[in-house]
Amino acid sequence: MNADGSQMRQVTTGQMARDGWDRSPQWSPDGQGLIFVRWSSGDIEENRDFWTMETWDEKLGVLYTDKFEPHLLRGSIYTVNVDGTGVRPLMEDENDNWAPCWAPDGQWIVFTSDRDGDSDIYIMEPDGTSVTAVTRNDTMDSMPSCAGPIGLAAGGVEQWRTILSDSFDNNRYDWDIYLEAEDEWFFSFTQQIVNGVYRWEAEAKKDVIHWTYPDIPNTADFHLSVLVRQVSGADDATAGVVFRHNRRTLEHYTFLICPGKQVYAFYLWHNEEWTTLVDWTYSSAIVPDGWNRIEVMAIGSTFTFRINGRSVESVSDNTLTRGKVGVMLEIWEAGDEAVFEFDDFNLRVPP
Repeated sequence: MNADGSQMRQVTTGQMARDGWDRSPQWSPDGQGLIFVRWSSGDIEENRDFWTMETWDEKLGVLYTDKFEPHLLRGSIYTVNVDGTGVRPLMEDENDNWAPCWAPDGQWIVFTSDRDGDSDIYIMEPDGTSVTAVTRNDTMDSMPSCAGPIGLAAGGVEQWRTILSDSFDNNRYDWDIYLEAEDEWFFSFTQQIVNGVYRWEAEAKKDVIHWTYPDIPNTADFHLSVLVRQVSGADDATAGVVFRHNRRTLEHYTFLICPGKQVYAFYLWHNEEWTTLVDWTYSSAIVPDGWNRIEVMAIGSTFTFRINGRSVESVSDNTLTRGKVGVMLEIWEAGDEAVFEFDDFNLRVPP
């Protein structure tokens, strides 16, 4: 209805006796649709039991027996256009799913579910895929708010404070520069800023990982975006970003893509060993012969990744809490060469 209460109209027609009980509507970010919960009994109604409670009335000498239905309704998440067309189930399974809301940029939907045994907060993509737990504990977590950042649905990442925006026209952020550097054990290397990109040329003497980061303070929560492309070299060479890097212990997270094979992975280096958080996974979002934009959102222990605007992964890990952010490269075989370029490195932090 209008703000003055006029032109009220019904959007859904579900009834308790038939389709369900439609509740908790929330606007989509573009204002063209709604997301809501449909509570329905489904097949449960045919086999339901009742709780009974007996009450003795001393004055009248009467025993009253009351019946109460236990929780027999199951919540499913639906969307609908504002004109009432296009009713579509997004999350309809054997679990209770409720309290949905759209993240303000429309990239994620946040909701509550009991799919892991108790009530926890989850996110999913607008088509109902990529369901990921945000909380996972023995307490009841429910009723999330979408007023603030959730994963890459940052509801105003654009409003976050930019602490670095580098188009590599010069080296004002003090990136490492090496001209034909030689390491006895690992690689020969060139890193330079040229023609508006940060260009790395490397030849490995063994499996080698190399990273660098700009001269900026440590960060905890952030949104990072960078362009990367492979110009030439081994088709299994990889490049990407390093974050929450500790300069003293060298512990860090790294998110890498391999353009030649169109795969990505997410690793943790901690206590002098690697932990695979996401093993190498194929994604058609990765462009083999061109620029790829990598985005990372870190909010507490939750990391969400996008490649070329497509959400590919959301992972929780609380090992490292803050550190440096930068770029990195890995070459797997002795004698292999690779040339990568980086551009448009942007880092934002919450206000």
